[in-house]
Amino acid sequence: MFAKKSLGQNFLSDLETARKVVEAGGITRDTPVLEIGPGRGFLTRFLVDAGARITAVEKDRELAALLPGMFPGAPLNVIEADFLELDLAPLAALRPVVVGNLPYYAAMPILMKVLEHAGTWPRLVFMFQLEVARRLTASAGTPDYGVPTAVVSLTHSASIVRRISPGAFFPRPKVESALVRFLPLDQPLLDRPADRLAFGDFVAASFRFRRKKGSNALSLGTGLDPATAAAHMERLGLDPGARLEVLSPTDLVRLWKGIAASAR
Repeated sequence: MFAKKSLGQNFLSDLETARKVVEAGGITRDTPVLEIGPGRGFLTRFLVDAGARITAVEKDRELAALLPGMFPGAPLNVIEADFLELDLAPLAALRPVVVGNLPYYAAMPILMKVLEHAGTWPRLVFMFQLEVARRLTASAGTPDYGVPTAVVSLTHSASIVRRISPGAFFPRPKVESALVRFLPLDQPLLDRPADRLAFGDFVAASFRFRRKKGSNALSLGTGLDPATAAAHMERLGLDPGARLEVLSPTDLVRLWKGIAASAR
């Protein structure tokens, strides 16, 4: 079956990457797994062989119809749906490991939707464009550090497990990819989804001016006057002259909390 450009389909065809997904996800017999975008079932085969109990969400109607017949007798439930429009609450209740070869155009929206239920997934293992993977796993003070890093760091530690060449997919994408594993933090930096959303808005607004010193970036991003923004940073022992990109996610959360509290 030909890949459909409209769905951003680049089917996985690399044995070692599929094995690494199973290993990184800690997937063994009877592990509940949610697979996003199984496509032609290449990764699904490895999940079946590992003995996992699989729920697969596939947007492509033809592929969704074919998948059950490819694995007769396997504990595989295929849901034909656009993942971004799906109610995840019933699936989250199963506490599955979540895996997927995510389409580049929808990878970040899919990840953000999954993180709305951050506390329910034991592990996440996803394929991203390498550039995106670097942003998700960056350290404070590096060029790749930004809003995605800070938001993911609220609930998970993220690491690149494996770089993936274009030849691992069909058709070949024009860029490299990477396999990223997300492990839940024992103590999330923010528990409430509403707080995480508000924090994300705060960081997105302030990081628009990331080349400016911290107090000025805060002022432009939040509407505070520069002196007040500087006072908030100083109160927390942060240098108002430092760029926001050097602040750890923990410090950014402290800063957001301090500003939010003063606005009440």
